[in-house]
Amino acid sequence: MMAVDYSAVMAEILCNPNATSESSAAAANCTGKNCVVGSGVTPDCALFDFILYTVIGGALCAFGLVGNALSFVVLHFGNDHSSKTAVTTLLLRALAVADSLVLLTSLPLYALEPVRVYTHPVSAFHYVYAVVMPYLWPLYLMSLTATIMLTVLVSFHRYSAVCRPYNSTAINCVSRCQRHIIYIALAAVLYNIPRFFEYRRIDIYCPTSDGLRQFATSMNFFSAVGENHIFRVVYDNIVYFVVMLGGPLILLAFLNAKLITALKEKSRRRREMGGVAMTTTRHNQQQQQQDLTITLVVVVFVFIVCQTPTFIDRIIWAFFDKDQRQCGRWHYYYTAVGDLMVILNSSVNFIVYVLASRKFRHDLYAILRDGPCRCRRRPGVTEAEAGGSLCDAGQNVSVAERVSLAGLTPDGRQVTINTARSFVDQVAVDAV
Repeated sequence: MMAVDYSAVMAEILCNPNATSESSAAAANCTGKNCVVGSGVTPDCALFDFILYTVIGGALCAFGLVGNALSFVVLHFGNDHSSKTAVTTLLLRALAVADSLVLLTSLPLYALEPVRVYTHPVSAFHYVYAVVMPYLWPLYLMSLTATIMLTVLVSFHRYSAVCRPYNSTAINCVSRCQRHIIYIALAAVLYNIPRFFEYRRIDIYCPTSDGLRQFATSMNFFSAVGENHIFRVVYDNIVYFVVMLGGPLILLAFLNAKLITALKEKSRRRREMGGVAMTTTRHNQQQQQQDLTITLVVVVFVFIVCQTPTFIDRIIWAFFDKDQRQCGRWHYYYTAVGDLMVILNSSVNFIVYVLASRKFRHDLYAILRDGPCRCRRRPGVTEAEAGGSLCDAGQNVSVAERVSLAGLTPDGRQVTINTARSFVDQVAVDAV
C-alpha cells in the first residue's frame, strides 16, 4: 500500500481558497482520530467541541485538581494509620496523584485546542500544540493507565481485607503496597512507550507569488508505526482492550459485587448480634473500616459508569464504518462524550469521599478549621486512644484518662478487649 503524502495533499487543499473543509478532510483521508489537528470541522462541530471540551471539560479539570489536592491532604493528615486501613488510604492518595496527572495532561490535549478551532486564528499556541501533541498523548495515556491500575489494586486490597481477612496479612502491608505503586508506575510508562512513535507532525507550506513558500500550519497524522496494521490490531485494539477497558471493568465489577455482598452480610450479622457487648474503641474501628469500604464501593461504581462509554466506543470503532466518525455524525459526538466521561471520572472522587465518608467529612472540616499540621497525631497516641478521627484534637485522650472516664482499671480494660476479641471467629466480617 502506497503511503499518503499528507504534506502535499494538505498544501494543495489549504492553499486553495476555494477548498471546503469537507473536501479537505476527504482528500487528506483525515477522519476521526487520524486527524488530530486540522480542518474538516464545521462551525457547529467547532462550537460543540468548544462547549464540551473547553467549557465543561476545563471546569471539570480545574475542580478536579483542587478536589484531588484536598483529598490527598485529608487522607494523609487525617489518616488513622491503622493496619486495616493504612494500605487502602495510601492507595487512594496515589490514585489522587494519578487522577491529577490525567487532568493536567487533559487540559492542553482536550480543553485548549478547541479554543483555536472555534476562534479560527493560526496562533503560536497551535504550532506549539502540534509540536508537543505526539508527546503529550502518551503522557496522558500513562496517567490514565496508572489511574485504572490503581483503581483495580485498591479494590483488590479492600476485597482481601473484607472478604479474606485471615489471608490478607501479607498483601495488606504498607511497604509491599508502596512497591506495588512503583510497579504500577513503571508498568504504565513501559506499556505506553510505543505511543511516542504513533504520531508525526507535518508542516504545511503554501507557495507565494515570488516563487517562495510561506508557512501555513502544522498538523499531526499517524506515523509509519501508527499506520502499521499489526500495531493497530494487536497493540491499539486487543492489548488496549484487555489492559485498559474490558479486563479492568470485568474485574472491578466482580470485586465490587463481592464487597457489596460482604457489607450486606455484615449488616445482617450485626442485627443478629445486637446484644453483644463491645468496647467503644472496637466499635469505632469497625465503623471506620465499614466507612472506608462503602466509600471504595462508590468510587469503583463511578469508575465503571464513567469508563463504560469508552469501552463501548472502542467496540464501535472496530465494527462501524469510519464515515460515522466524521464531524456531524453520531459517532463523532458519542466519542466526545466518552472522552469527557474519562475526565469526569478523574474529577469527582473528592465529591464521592465527602458524600460517602463521615470520617472524611469530619477530617476535612477539622483541617479547614485548624490546618493540616495541627491535625497530625501526637507521638504515642494510637488509634484506640484517639477513638475515631485522629484529626480531632479533642479526642486525643490518653489511656489513663480514658480508663478513668470509663470507670475501669487497666486490668479491667484489658479483660474487656480480650473478651471482645473472643468474638472474632463469630464475626469474620469485622474486617470491613
